[in-house]
Amino acid sequence: MSIKSFSIAILLVLLNIYTQAQVGIGTNSPNASAQLDVTSNTKGFLPPRMTSTQRDAITSPANGLVIFNTSENRLEVRSSSTWLALITLTGTETLTNKTLTTPVLSASSDGSVPPAGTVRYNTASGGILQYSNATSWNTLSPSVQKSVVTGYLNASTYANGFFGSPDMTEETDVNNNFASNTFTAPRTGYYTFSIIMSSNGLSTANTGGQWEVGITPTSGSTMISKFTMPATRDYYIASVTGTYTVRLTAGTSVNFYIVNTLGHAHTLAGANYNRFSIVEN
Repeated sequence: MSIKSFSIAILLVLLNIYTQAQVGIGTNSPNASAQLDVTSNTKGFLPPRMTSTQRDAITSPANGLVIFNTSENRLEVRSSSTWLALITLTGTETLTNKTLTTPVLSASSDGSVPPAGTVRYNTASGGILQYSNATSWNTLSPSVQKSVVTGYLNASTYANGFFGSPDMTEETDVNNNFASNTFTAPRTGYYTFSIIMSSNGLSTANTGGQWEVGITPTSGSTMISKFTMPATRDYYIASVTGTYTVRLTAGTSVNFYIVNTLGHAHTLAGANYNRFSIVEN
């Protein structure tokens, strides 16, 4: 073929590419939706390979630019002034300020247990979220275990004019939020405080005053709330029974608070007659 004929052939090919506005490699009929259609049953597409340093040296990279980062061993695409990983080939990926949408991280048939803290979506039983503790896979609970404390008041003696915290013994403390007569709210929300408090009988009758229980912050004696029911006095015995719900901010520490101004010292009856509970709503 003469140089002239060869030149004409090249021009015809270029004209055909230009008029089609498409390029096909390995095919004479590129897909109508593709500007570039690479077709092969035996070979793959190999993007430019470079290190992170070489990538960062690219001048004004356009959004959509794709490279293979040999430092991170992954495909990356340029988007909004940053490089995003398209896929990781290392088996793990750390996400910062990102959201996983339908993260099928492992199938139910995967019996291996990765490092602690790994999370996966297990397709078993219709789909469950699980986390690894490095020993086994554990199902994430759909709800938070809320605080529950129960116990009794110790058989202490409270002098006339006593204003202060009673001595208490816990029997149940689901989340370890109660210690040294003090309850610390694990979360901001509503908590219900309940108490039954009765004294032993006196040799003389009660004549007036107050026998009450309230809730007060550990940093002061001003009551957050006071049980709304009045104390009952059966001449020789004083008792309080009530329930009150208050809203506490996470980290707030509070105590039950006894008021005794009945004119006599009172010694509490046995544990069965002096019970308390704190329940997170």
